[in-house]
Amino acid sequence: MMDLEEMKNKIEDILYSDYTYAFFTVLGLGFIYYLLTPSKVNIPPIKESILGDQWETNVWRQIKDIGEGYAIIENGVFKAMVDYPTYQGTICSLIQQGKQPHGWWDSPAKLKKELTITLNDDQILIVELVGKRTSPITWYNLLLDRVNDIGMLLIGDVDLGYDDPDVTNPHALYIDFWFDIKPEINENHWIGVAGWENDYHSGYRISSMPIIGKEYSFRLRIDQLIRNTLRRWNLERFTIKAVQLYIEARNSKAEMEIYKFDLGMP
Repeated sequence: MMDLEEMKNKIEDILYSDYTYAFFTVLGLGFIYYLLTPSKVNIPPIKESILGDQWETNVWRQIKDIGEGYAIIENGVFKAMVDYPTYQGTICSLIQQGKQPHGWWDSPAKLKKELTITLNDDQILIVELVGKRTSPITWYNLLLDRVNDIGMLLIGDVDLGYDDPDVTNPHALYIDFWFDIKPEINENHWIGVAGWENDYHSGYRISSMPIIGKEYSFRLRIDQLIRNTLRRWNLERFTIKAVQLYIEARNSKAEMEIYKFDLGMP
């Protein structure tokens, strides 16, 4: 039988072994991750929305006459479908408010407020969404480029001549926030399609909706990501001029329903 001194030495050997160190390191990191996941962060509800009461619906095709879709608001529920059988271009079924860049379109559905976020301010911006995928994603060809995502697009004035009709130089910043995107991608940055526009684009996956038919509820803070994007493109400020909520498809088909969508400050 071990005496007290031997027992003490044995315990110390266990506590300071590499296996124990690795175990507690992983345990500690896991606990930190648990505390910092969005579902555990105390994000306050929106008290001041920047969205107006009216929405404009639209089905946008990158290539004319390819793909089918619908976007309707029925009893306060946004219902949308996209069906795009090719791997070139995309289709989006969406609702929108605000003014697009380059003088393209000034929607009759207006934002309540054009909020500005700068690199060094402390302005908080929160998005809330309740919705679900109502059908599984149909993939047409797994060997070719494909995507199916539910997202919010913010288009902003970054002091580069937002209304300038020129499409050969960057004049605006587009930021996508993906509530669900397949195949999964966490972050992306790119320049617009030549001949269409040459603006700055960034995208971030901020959540996921893995179970078809399950209703998901999100409240997420996004102003930090906007500031990260400004740093990425060496810009100083982002004034929200247009907002879109959409489902997008390439080489795929899917449907969704959105029961609540809001964007604003606590």
